Amino acid sequence: MESLHVGTPSSDFECWEYKTAYFHNFLDLPDTKGDDNVVLSPKFKCFDHTWRLQVYPGGHRRAKNGWVSVSIANISDEKITLDYEIAVLNPDDKVLCMKRATKRVFDSADTNCWGDKNFVSRATLVA
Repeated sequence: MESLHVGTPSSDFECWEYKTAYFHNFLDLPDTKGDDNVVLSPKFKCFDHTWRLQVYPGGHRRAKNGWVSVSIANISDEKITLDYEIAVLNPDDKVLCMKRATKRVFDSADTNCWGDKNFVSRATLVA
């Protein structure tokens, strides 16, 4: 998809890259809260780094009950700082939830992963 820019980008803007991930049969994914019930996307490349989405359909252990946790992990050896956006769309491409973060540092160690433990309520996704 070709990008269209309106206005003047900030001085530190380089470019955006977009990836779409489909988590099929969401209702069949484990809905028990906890770290053991993570569903991982296949690895993908973006900005010369290797990434993976992590979805906890029943929520991360520190999530509110009934909430889905979502994060993105840098699984490359190199550190990177970037802005990112994660959105959940329904089959008609309507945005159900969207979260943005700026200037996040993804190391290859402890802070290789950023996201939201209370990303969206499970009820919103299964309605």
